[in-house]
Amino acid sequence: MSTNTDRQQPSILNAESIESLDTLAFQIFRIHHLIQENSEWLFNDLGVTHSRARIIIGLSKQNKPTSISELARSIGLTRQAVQRLANQMIEEDILCIDQDSQSNKSKLLQLTDVGLTLYAEIRRRRNLLIEHALNEKSLAKLISAHDSLHILEDTLKNLRDESVREELNPYFNRQK
Repeated sequence: MSTNTDRQQPSILNAESIESLDTLAFQIFRIHHLIQENSEWLFNDLGVTHSRARIIIGLSKQNKPTSISELARSIGLTRQAVQRLANQMIEEDILCIDQDSQSNKSKLLQLTDVGLTLYAEIRRRRNLLIEHALNEKSLAKLISAHDSLHILEDTLKNLRDESVREELNPYFNRQK
């Protein structure tokens, strides 16, 4: 009799690639912590925490009015955290609710002129920090790594799909 533990998906991984992926995952956690730590230092005099910077940058990257839920998914914060911060940032005139979405159930956020000015200053400071910390060769490697991280990001986004998860469940000994 065959059990779920007998199921083996053909593997493209070897011991070296598995170790590299483990190291990559750990590095990403460490890098996130370092980004957070440096953001707090870099923007604290602006009254911008790491989470607020994520909201400001996230909205600027969306390039359109965006719902709390959509923004939360795109920047990796909970909907509740984004809602709480957005309420504060609206009071501070950093964000506003898009006038066209006033009557909708899902209000759409956008940056105000104050928010756009903060975004410009965040970018300016981040770019100065990068200029100071990197040389041309390491910048080129960083840009190459960025392309590789997009592949990883797309792969992980695909794992959100319920049909993909259903297909993988037997490999993790999960029942329906």
